[in-house]
Amino acid sequence: VHTSEMADPYPYLLGGELLLSAGVLLTDPDHYVGRLVEAGAAALGFGVRPVHETVPAALIEACDRQGLPLLEVGPETPFTTIAR
Repeated sequence: VHTSEMADPYPYLLGGELLLSAGVLLTDPDHYVGRLVEAGAAALGFGVRPVHETVPAALIEACDRQGLPLLEVGPETPFTTIAR
């Protein structure tokens, strides 16, 4: 499990990670997901609120197209709980 709010976390992933992000710098979901897939990320856990009220539809579509599992992480679940 790894957390990142970088626009492109690719250089910091080793492969096999569940990446947790609130999408602070998410501007191009297709590119973002493509880079995660290239890095070998296992899945993306997307935290909703306070940045995004819901998982952006464009992100859902990008994950579906590129075969990256996507999990919604509700505001009641801190990323640190998942990382443990």
